[in-house]
Amino acid sequence: MDRRDFLRETAKTGVAALLTVALGPAIVDYAQAQEKSTAPQFTDAETWLLDTGTRQLGSDLASLVDR
Repeated sequence: MDRRDFLRETAKTGVAALLTVALGPAIVDYAQAQEKSTAPQFTDAETWLLDTGTRQLGSDLASLVDR
């Protein structure tokens, strides 16, 4: 594994860690709501934002590593 591969893998791990910290409370709330069978529903806009934002963040970090 060369330096670039190492940095790329580190960036991926960092993204996962950041998303876990950022989304942790929402994930816990969702899990608790599931137990009560009243799970909150994400709107289409929220789902799109989460999906697009996550991809963009990963892409930005990958491009920084490739420099």
